[in-house]
Amino acid sequence: MIVGVILVVTYTISPLRFLWMWFRLLPEPLQVGFAVAGLGLVILITTMLFERVANRDYDNELKKS
Repeated sequence: MIVGVILVVTYTISPLRFLWMWFRLLPEPLQVGFAVAGLGLVILITTMLFERVANRDYDNELKKS
């Protein structure tokens, strides 16, 4: 589903359409590497957001004291 959203965004925005074409011209190992790095970035950001939400109560207690 996320890949579909990325594809729709890259085709609807003209500058990103050229970026997608450039990406498809790269050798397969580079495509896989970029895909894995992008997935890792998404996982990292998601993890950081969940940690931030989990620590919100602790931060509110610090503000009160």
